[in-house]
Amino acid sequence: MEKLHIWLKAQFEERIVEPNSGLGEAISYLLKRWEKLTLFLRKAGVHSIT
Repeated sequence: MEKLHIWLKAQFEERIVEPNSGLGEAISYLLKRWEKLTLFLRKAGVHSIT
């Protein structure tokens, strides 16, 4: 997951993907919600995102 997070951020930092493109919007969605989406990796017993 760490490698995915780095790759997602690099898409914007290296100007590979435009933020307003379809892929850019999907990446933005993931990055804005990264902490909640990956909570299950950091906290035992977390089963779903509320």
